[in-house]
Amino acid sequence: MNLGLDNVLGMVGLFGGLLLGALGYFLGRHFAAQKRGLDERYMEIEKRSRNTSWWWTLAGIYIVFFLVLVEGITSPAPAIGIVLLIHMASYSFSVFYYNVKY
Repeated sequence: MNLGLDNVLGMVGLFGGLLLGALGYFLGRHFAAQKRGLDERYMEIEKRSRNTSWWWTLAGIYIVFFLVLVEGITSPAPAIGIVLLIHMASYSFSVFYYNVKY
């Protein structure tokens, strides 16, 4: 394995982003709990958003599998990227939608 500067910086970014993302998530929940922001409304919106997001992700997985079968996508990297984009976007849009709805 060639550990050049690009690879080392890539690993630092990958694991540093994971660490900072987890820290932001837990600190955000901690401060929201202190301000009583984790109420029943929040839990209901979170539950519905996760459910909606996974349904859209499932549809995206089927579309990506179809594209792989017809050789529209030949590498696994774009396929994983597309599924991740569908999942993150559908979750963000569904949180916005359910916040407006409820």
